[in-house]
Amino acid sequence: MTIDGKMDWQNALTEKNAPYLKTEDGTQAADTMFLNFWWTTDKLAPEELLKSSAALAAQKQIDPYDLYAGVDVQSNGYDTEIQWNLFEKPEGGTYTSLGLYCPSWAYFSTDMIQEFWKRENKMWVNAKGNPSAEIQPESDTDWRGVSTYVVERTALTTLPFVTNFSTGNGYGFYKKGEQISMLDWNNRSISDMLPTYRYMIDDGAGNKLSADLDVGDAYYGGNSMILRGAVKKGVPSTIKMYSASLPMPEKISFTTTARARGAEVALDAVLTLDDGSEVVLTGDKKVQDAWTTVTYQTAELAGKTVKAISYRLTAEGDSDALQFRFGNISITEADSVKKAAVSNVQVLDSEFDEDGMYAGVRLSWDSDILSDYYEVYRINQDQTKSLLGVSNTNNFYINTLPRTDETNQSVFEVIPVNLLLEEGSGATATMQWPDNSIPKAAFTADITLAAAGETITFQSLCSQNTQKVTWTLAGADKESAEGDSVSVTYPEAGIYTVSIKAENASGSSEASKEGFIIITDKAADGLTLLSQGAGTEADAYVNENEAPQFAVDGDVTKKWCATGSAPHEITLDLGAVKAVSAVDVYHAEAGGESADMNTKSYAIYTSEDGLSFEEVRSVTRNTAGTTHDAFAPVNAQFVKLVVNKPTQGSDSAARIYEIEVYGLEEPLE
Repeated sequence: MTIDGKMDWQNALTEKNAPYLKTEDGTQAADTMFLNFWWTTDKLAPEELLKSSAALAAQKQIDPYDLYAGVDVQSNGYDTEIQWNLFEKPEGGTYTSLGLYCPSWAYFSTDMIQEFWKRENKMWVNAKGNPSAEIQPESDTDWRGVSTYVVERTALTTLPFVTNFSTGNGYGFYKKGEQISMLDWNNRSISDMLPTYRYMIDDGAGNKLSADLDVGDAYYGGNSMILRGAVKKGVPSTIKMYSASLPMPEKISFTTTARARGAEVALDAVLTLDDGSEVVLTGDKKVQDAWTTVTYQTAELAGKTVKAISYRLTAEGDSDALQFRFGNISITEADSVKKAAVSNVQVLDSEFDEDGMYAGVRLSWDSDILSDYYEVYRINQDQTKSLLGVSNTNNFYINTLPRTDETNQSVFEVIPVNLLLEEGSGATATMQWPDNSIPKAAFTADITLAAAGETITFQSLCSQNTQKVTWTLAGADKESAEGDSVSVTYPEAGIYTVSIKAENASGSSEASKEGFIIITDKAADGLTLLSQGAGTEADAYVNENEAPQFAVDGDVTKKWCATGSAPHEITLDLGAVKAVSAVDVYHAEAGGESADMNTKSYAIYTSEDGLSFEEVRSVTRNTAGTTHDAFAPVNAQFVKLVVNKPTQGSDSAARIYEIEVYGLEEPLE
């Protein structure tokens, strides 16, 4: 937006947009300005827009680093071509600050966490993954890495400092080096401060080490930091890890927990002080092929300020394949880390699936002091414990908790754990499950309106605790059968009832649908698609490009999309009363979107007059991108789809790419 009242991309600070940052009378109108991306294009490059922006900023007494040169990395990440010579001053430094649009590319461009770390390192550090390395790009447009322009800063300014190198996720959970859960987990709130320098290693002669984060082992949480490579006996390598501004009190405890495979390793801490001097602290023991806690004497640090933390590794023997893992660093003031006590654990609310096999559970508890971690366990029927997750607040949500035993209750235990991994006093709470000992009977079919002799397949939808399924199919070529699925034919025209019985050791239940199957000669040529081009009406839609008619246009690349609070509904007018027996719905994934956006819960209704509707099908746990729902044939002119839960998560937008209604052109007699 310019002072002329027009949308006109300037790609620089100009007289037309400067007043939006600072007015003519010197009033600050905004803190910063994000400059559009085109300053680096071949067309605009000759204008040197960042250089002119810095000059105009100086003229108007604006800090040039309040201007952010936009770089769009959403599509290509560090392969985006940027003319960095337009950003850099010839004498050193830059004309403006740097504004990255969607640096989350490093995450979304890969499904592998290790590859994400590599890409993130190349983006933020440089192609060598070492901020101290000299980068000599082949051209002015090659990615330099953000560390080329931005000096590291630190949040490490106060004690205690404890890190387990946790990225807030993992393929298992470890406690004091022992794996206590094999479940994948993700909780960014318990991530740790990761190394500032990723990675600066000064190898001695004959040593060649590289560093990375690792998901294969951990001391606490899901990650460790690993060094791999060749080492020579007695030859040190030093890795610089943390920038700091850390005042040291008189009495502190300093430990590092690590493990080495391939050779025993002496691990010394090398601390840089604020006066530039170095203090080397010798570890009290060698690191072996087991988690080893090394302790350092720190009396000489009292009253000083640590500016950087490094480690010196010296192998006790040659190794071509050393694996050295850092699991924990703890620097704490003596006796400053306390144990907490938990009380009053409560199940605030719980929600169960319709079979009573899974639950969503919200827990809360009181704690006399805030603990660093709260481990949440389920106490199993045999009194063993299963870790459900870890929180750093006094509440926790358990998603899709499975029912795993024969009781109608689950006991939860919350144990506080401090930074030193010392357990405090825990407490328990009990949740009651609904009694689902008796199985529930339900079924569906692929076709309900067919010709004589046509194969129809029935599928059990009985609850998961069902042990035996029995079918009663009067009039079919097989009038009784067992199993989750059965295929039959009906030799004669007519209207048929279908029944199913679900059994287990606790009892049985039955479900029956009268008139569920109609066999008629009118279906000899198969069912007809009745809905393409039908009239449509919806409660809402986003815009004309995502309007209701796109749900029946035969094009699965276009959709009806409705936003706002669910439920959302769309009604199709078939033009006249017809025999309707099945509806296919193409959800988000069918149109190329994420499976997470597929409709989870929906219902189908039919009506002859458009006023009085009856439900013919209800689905509550869908995950598929395309669904087929057959129901007892009915006469209807109007078919309504009601989207009750639009996605698998919290997104409330309905995304329907096509609705296909099948049946016969003529109504049933």
